[in-house]
Amino acid sequence: MPIKLESYGFGFVVPIFFVHVGTSFDLSALYLDGLVVTAFLVTALMIGIRLLASMVFIHTTTLKDSILLALSHSMPLTLLIAIATLAYHQHSIDKFHYYAFILASLFEVIFVMLAIKILVSPPKFIMDLLKKET
Repeated sequence: MPIKLESYGFGFVVPIFFVHVGTSFDLSALYLDGLVVTAFLVTALMIGIRLLASMVFIHTTTLKDSILLALSHSMPLTLLIAIATLAYHQHSIDKFHYYAFILASLFEVIFVMLAIKILVSPPKFIMDLLKKET
């Protein structure tokens, strides 16, 4: 029974929740004073904390692998959106911070995915720059 309910929940209910949150995000909120800066600050702090934590493994892996480990754990889109939504509906945070957390989770996913892609397979122009320096 739990296996059947799990597929229903993650296959149907969870996507509906995220579609609802995405469609309820007011794009005019991007013009709120300080919202984008706050979202970038939250994003930087969340990635920075994970980068610091991943340095525990620096002795057993390479620096690149430690950074990749941190980045792979820096995509809390589902958790951050769910917690921010719960906090907002329980009146624990205001609408400004709710929007900041939603925006931060989007920024984080975009930035981290690009960073992982660049670290795993650097673009040709970066490789050319590295070759010129050596």
